Amino acid sequence: MIGIKAVRLADPGATWQKYAKKASVFGYKVHTVLCHQSDLPVFILVTPAHMYDSQVGWVVILVAAFLYGFWVLVVDADAAYFDWRMFKVVHDILGAHPAVNYNVRRSGKLKLATLFFLEQ
Repeated sequence: MIGIKAVRLADPGATWQKYAKKASVFGYKVHTVLCHQSDLPVFILVTPAHMYDSQVGWVVILVAAFLYGFWVLVVDADAAYFDWRMFKVVHDILGAHPAVNYNVRRSGKLKLATLFFLEQ
């Protein structure tokens, strides 16, 4: 996901998004499906900035896979994209393996990984 600022505050499609420990952004998010071999985008969806990644992540990967006839083996995404819907699409519909980049240490060394987390 990439955030892009709106050109002007009167932009009718843009919305505000507050990121943790950062200033609010008025604009859009760009959700991309990348080719594994070339790292080039093969499918792009632009949404208002306030839309959660998990609301559109499963749609983006499903549409790209069926539209282009991709044989998907692994879906690599950060934790913002993964919820039960994304897992169902990746695992049950596409038959792929989710590779979630979930780093519990981002919030500092005060958080420890639990045994349940490590088993996942």
